[in-house]
Amino acid sequence: IGLDHCDWLGPDRDSIARGTMGVASAGKPLVCNDPEPPAALFAAARETEAKLYRLGREYGYQIGDESWTWHREALASTVTLPLPSLQGKHQVANAAGVLAVLSLLEGGLPPAAVIAQGLQRIELRGRMQRLAGPCEIVLDVGHNPDAGAVIAAELLDSPAEGRTLALFGALSDKDCAGK
Repeated sequence: IGLDHCDWLGPDRDSIARGTMGVASAGKPLVCNDPEPPAALFAAARETEAKLYRLGREYGYQIGDESWTWHREALASTVTLPLPSLQGKHQVANAAGVLAVLSLLEGGLPPAAVIAQGLQRIELRGRMQRLAGPCEIVLDVGHNPDAGAVIAAELLDSPAEGRTLALFGALSDKDCAGK
């Protein structure tokens, strides 16, 4: 839960958690992929009587050299999968959240081979998208301080060829200073 859309949702993570809890329903599952959710999320889940599933508690993952493993406690099983084709270690956490949601839907998780195929074929234009050419270009539409930190970490882990220059643009309602 990052600081974004603060003019609508509020100035801090607690406000944003409360503001987004409108999607919660009594007795229905609510997946939170934030490893350290704000306290307001727990209070709102209790108030709405939603069943909360949290990364690192009710489900989780472990990254290996060439693969990663996803698990959900209630299923008492694990699934070993290839790393996502999307660049960035955070993409495994994102995939873990998606699998948590899928596991809670009627019909449950698809077969591991189907999940693996999806992870290997996925493309997300504008998210650490690398364009080859006389000079490599890396595009990312991140627009809040959390996204900026992820972009910076990815460029350090896997730098572009040669000199790195950044071009940044944002609307006036964005936190360009990263406060």
